[in-house]
Amino acid sequence: MTVALDAIAADTTLLTVNKRLAGELRARFDALQATAGRQVWETADILPWEAWLARLYDAMVDRGLIALDLLDATQERLLWQAIIERDPDSAPLLRPTAAAQIAQRSAQLLGDWQLADHPLVALGGEQTRRLLGWQRALARELDRRGQMTRAQLLPTLSAAFAARSLPAPGGLVLAGFDDLSPAQQALLDTLAAAGCRVDTLAEPQTRATCRLLRAADVDSEIRLAARWADACRRRDPAARIAIVAPQITALRATLERVFRATLAPAAYLHHDNARAPFNLSLGSPLAGLPLVDAALCLLELLRGEHPLARFGKLLRSPFIGGHGAERWARALLDAALRDDGMPRISLRRLRYRAGQYDAGDRRHCPRLGALLDALRARLDGLPQRDSPAAWAGHLQRLLQDAGWPGDGTLSSEEFQQHERLRRVFSELAATAKVRPSLHLGEALRMLRGLAQQTLFQAESPATPIQILGPLEAAGLRFDAIWLLGVHDRDWPPTPQPDPLLPTALQRQLGMPHASAERELAFATALTTRLARACDTLIASYPAGDGDRELRPSPLVADWAPVDDALSAHPDAPPAHAICLQHAGLQPLGSGALPAGRRRRAAAPPAA
Repeated sequence: MTVALDAIAADTTLLTVNKRLAGELRARFDALQATAGRQVWETADILPWEAWLARLYDAMVDRGLIALDLLDATQERLLWQAIIERDPDSAPLLRPTAAAQIAQRSAQLLGDWQLADHPLVALGGEQTRRLLGWQRALARELDRRGQMTRAQLLPTLSAAFAARSLPAPGGLVLAGFDDLSPAQQALLDTLAAAGCRVDTLAEPQTRATCRLLRAADVDSEIRLAARWADACRRRDPAARIAIVAPQITALRATLERVFRATLAPAAYLHHDNARAPFNLSLGSPLAGLPLVDAALCLLELLRGEHPLARFGKLLRSPFIGGHGAERWARALLDAALRDDGMPRISLRRLRYRAGQYDAGDRRHCPRLGALLDALRARLDGLPQRDSPAAWAGHLQRLLQDAGWPGDGTLSSEEFQQHERLRRVFSELAATAKVRPSLHLGEALRMLRGLAQQTLFQAESPATPIQILGPLEAAGLRFDAIWLLGVHDRDWPPTPQPDPLLPTALQRQLGMPHASAERELAFATALTTRLARACDTLIASYPAGDGDRELRPSPLVADWAPVDDALSAHPDAPPAHAICLQHAGLQPLGSGALPAGRRRRAAAPPAA
């Protein structure tokens, strides 16, 4: 049974497939209440599926129904890694960190498809046998520690609802789910048997006008999409526009570059992402952002010798204390270190060389020397081993000693990066559940790993143009959608069965990414959903990628072609030329600069 958003009962929880859809539906629900003339209303209970499971687990803990400690994804992965590292048959063959990620994902599939009692060894090969051995070791370790994983949560909740020890909610409404795993369906069936209403959210049954566009190559395709989105925005500033990219991870850098150059060239000058009228849903690894990279680089250089280039990067960083006053002196110190011809140096060597220049020398860096002395003193007082929580405190104090994140005022995005790294330190502290003691090197490797796995996306005002993947678009409503890169090699996606589970069994059960048939059904459902979520849907594909000729996906090959006007735009000018134009300047070679606009590059102060 389907239920309209404004007809959801007060005792009902609306479950969404992801956080983005939950936020969208909350806003839509509030708008419906305001339109109905209400000034006060009860907040709708709208949650992503995973957040709902966490709430149910907390309810079991509060009622004393469970004493097991639920591990988060990072803690579970570290436990898998420790088990793999202890396995004498696996250590020479695998990178434990990567193997732990794969094993964790495979074990989650086993739980989702209720295969705990399935005779997998008879169907699988050496890889499956190894996974099952690790899983048995993990189960023993969890029992010893009194802990549980996410894969165990659904059957635990189902048993609690079946026994009536956990009261069932009055009703559930599902939004954005194209299919459910057997474990999810079992939980919902148990709830239905306990008297809970289980419905789906009614969605618009409109059908978009669908068109197909052929572009010369990937860059041309993205430029056309960016110009189309910009034209839609200018024609109707209230329009909601989506660029849906099945290959958003691979195309992220190109999408960012082309859309910024087309829609917000002035943002290059101001380094201000808030000026851009688009939002790219896929974040960047936190570890790769300049402010966070400076912190991680500093901490990793504290002990041992490292390439001189890494120390030079630190000396030039604006996120180290005193950079504003000493930036020229530090740059000259960096040059002096390079003249020494030593490819690797240590923190002690850097301090020695910095102390060789007196106040009359342009390489004199008194603030840097004081920071290095403070770091050295702090390092000398650190223990050989400590708990993750203690290391989180030690490392943050070392960053304070170095004056991180610098003396200048942080931009909004930099401030958010700073706060997100503080949460990563909290996540490091929480790993004490599975790694009670670490030495400094282990703590630093774990910190960088957590920062690398954390995708950061700055919060920004609502934008009219959203760039997102097909799963993130599930359930959302737009005025117009451009479906990018739907050629026959990528849409439907190429099957990628789990490497540790029997491939034949995955195909038989219809597991995600297991077969061409499964991927075709997935792509068909998403394409149909997008066509019902807007008034205009344009699908595009590049004619070629390097030497490869590409054809349109069979899912869109029979769509009518777009108007010639849309595909006939000339190439855009380079981003730097647009930026100069916005600043009132002209590129080199295009004539003299306007009067009063001539600039000379700032030079270092004279000796």
